[in-house]
Amino acid sequence: MQLVSDSGNLPTRSRDTEHTSRSVELNQEATLRIYNPKENVPINQQTMGTSSSGCIRSETQPATTTILGTESGSRSNSNRCISTELEHQRTLPSPTLETDPKSLEANQIPTSQESSSGDATVVKPILVPDDTTNETSKETNHMEAQLKMVFSRMALINNFRKNNGINQGTINFLNQKIRKATQRAYDNGWKQWSNWCHSQGKDPCNYNPQNALAFLMANQQYSNNHLNRLRSAIASVFSVVHETKLPIADHKLTKDFFAAKRRSTVKIPTMQQLFAWDITILLQHIQNTMSSTCNLSLQHLQLKTILLLCMATMWRPRSDIGCLQHRDITINNDQKGEIQATIHTRTPKEAQVKSITLGTYQDQQLCPVQMLKYFLDKTSQYRTNLPEDHTLFLTYLEQEDKKSSSVHPSTIANWIKSAMQDAGIDTKHYQAHSIQSASSTKAVELGHSIQDVKKHANWGLNSNTFEKFYYKPSSQVSSSAAINHSIFSSTDNSTTLEVGVESTGISLVS
Repeated sequence: MQLVSDSGNLPTRSRDTEHTSRSVELNQEATLRIYNPKENVPINQQTMGTSSSGCIRSETQPATTTILGTESGSRSNSNRCISTELEHQRTLPSPTLETDPKSLEANQIPTSQESSSGDATVVKPILVPDDTTNETSKETNHMEAQLKMVFSRMALINNFRKNNGINQGTINFLNQKIRKATQRAYDNGWKQWSNWCHSQGKDPCNYNPQNALAFLMANQQYSNNHLNRLRSAIASVFSVVHETKLPIADHKLTKDFFAAKRRSTVKIPTMQQLFAWDITILLQHIQNTMSSTCNLSLQHLQLKTILLLCMATMWRPRSDIGCLQHRDITINNDQKGEIQATIHTRTPKEAQVKSITLGTYQDQQLCPVQMLKYFLDKTSQYRTNLPEDHTLFLTYLEQEDKKSSSVHPSTIANWIKSAMQDAGIDTKHYQAHSIQSASSTKAVELGHSIQDVKKHANWGLNSNTFEKFYYKPSSQVSSSAAINHSIFSSTDNSTTLEVGVESTGISLVS
């Protein structure tokens, strides 16, 4: 017997593959004993004797009457495992590894049903259990990292710019080109595009208008707005990565697809899309439930201020009113000594600062300027430790155990929707943003010109956004009735014109 080493690294392998997760803890007490076959195995056949079972032993090894042996020709059902049964006439050779009964008791770890001849069996060294997360090779990890970058729209754009020599500070500045909400919409669209490309075995970064057309065709069941977002998401990456090529949105295949989509889609507008709800309903609700401003709780005072500002400014409840900052509100006196409020919103969808100056209204209970001034006075103590860019409207105004903070824009929309529902407005069909349409439409119905309303609400004077999306007059039914009455009553005032006789005028009888 030769002592080789009392410690060492004993790797465990399954056939030809080494698992990095199955490391070996060294134990200084384990001793390997290796026999020299030339010294221990007799070469004399008579000395060695015969054995029908194929077992050999040295002359110095004592015989035993009961050992575990192998039955000739017997096999178990598991792969490459030889079944054993109790032997009575064979000798037990000394093991080549030293055994320790305590180690066997301490290391009763369940093993896999599948084994391999290449797996080492040791006594004292402890095998760390398999960890599937470490089974992945470096090559697979690299592929996963690349896949994550493909799915991440901003990672692709930033990596391309960085490789072109643009520093990180400039990259971060350029990323502010698009609003955060739009960025999130584009990220979702790019992820959908990447998933489709991988399912088709295509590279999502490859400039191929035919692939983009096939992707749009696979999603043609969605609305035009959703398809536009998908197209814009792809274009946002291609415009950077393939800046010298034709924009994907301007390609003829893309244009033809959207033209066909518009022609093949017939969408009948609903009654809610044709008519706005009457803003008077909400005003009456405010008068009935929030008339006494001095007796209102801070939360109800805040809600009343929000509702009056939405109606007075005709701004978006979420992205405009919900994002107002306290520092952008100015209360002062005009030349006549009357109170006025100047309001700015920093991040509107129009990508430029919107401003409006509101004057006082004779009814102080419904005056947005007076209400705003009173609200600022009542909440000044809650703003002491807030950051400079905190919002005008706050959370937890009446909860002493919680600190007030800037309100989220979606919370403003939820408050408005709840007030509309309390007023009796059908909030299943009219959401919070409909207050913008209701107030602007009411102003036109009361005699103000469309151009004046556009200027007041900071809409583009040359655009048709207001007429297309916001102007929904509720008096359209009565106007149509008057026109029909004029047409069908024309037979009572008919005039026959002779040749050469000029018409002096056309009179519509109402």
